[in-house]
Amino acid sequence: MKTDAKESEPQINWPVVGIGSSAGGLEALTSLLGGLDQDVEHSFVIIQHLSPHHRSMMVTLLERETLLPVRDVQDGLRPARGVIYVTPENHNVILADGRFRLLTPSKQVVPKPSVNLFFRSLAEELGELAVGVILSGTGSDGAQGVKEIKYAGGTVLVQDPEESKYDGMPRAAIETGVVDLILPAQTIGKRLMGLALSDSGQLHFSEEGFEQAGVAGLINQLHAWTKIDFSGYKESTLSRRVQRKRPFLPRIQFVLKVCQAF
Repeated sequence: MKTDAKESEPQINWPVVGIGSSAGGLEALTSLLGGLDQDVEHSFVIIQHLSPHHRSMMVTLLERETLLPVRDVQDGLRPARGVIYVTPENHNVILADGRFRLLTPSKQVVPKPSVNLFFRSLAEELGELAVGVILSGTGSDGAQGVKEIKYAGGTVLVQDPEESKYDGMPRAAIETGVVDLILPAQTIGKRLMGLALSDSGQLHFSEEGFEQAGVAGLINQLHAWTKIDFSGYKESTLSRRVQRKRPFLPRIQFVLKVCQAF
């Protein structure tokens, strides 16, 4: 009996990180890639809004900023570990049956490529292994997509709107109430390095990733949720207090998520 080719292919069992950006995105992407180490094993898919009238130079530009391989998304290609993929102009991309599929949108559909469309497919395909990142950009593309990733059990990170050159997309994502971390772009890269699979197969941030990111994420998250600004405190003081409260963090995180839901 013949075996279905789809069934014989190994499943993607590592995180795939979708990164949505628009205006100001190149600067933010450069910062994020600067926070990644060469030994990262995630796959990265960049969905940067592009002009349909000009050939994209994103691959060439980003290759200068990282030692990781940067490739154009190709139809039918399977994502590989440690590779950064860039969606080409005049196309949308989805992940289906473990492979990229390029779709040609109608001329009336904007923006292109669609962050929401890819994030939705990522959530449906990978569930807890789906990671969505929103960087600088105008509009609200990606806001619906991050909700679908979170509802599927995935992880959502957003660039700090105060750092973003254009804060429309980050703020729209934050307003959904499902964002896990709000960080400067470079710190997002460092935090992603600490994203690992537990023995039970669940995605979580390791202690190493927490230390790499420092307390910047905590400060931004508290400001987003409570409107209280802790940035004036010395980082060493905050770090000591966080360490003292570390045994209580799971309970604190649970309470914060409950409060965030209202």
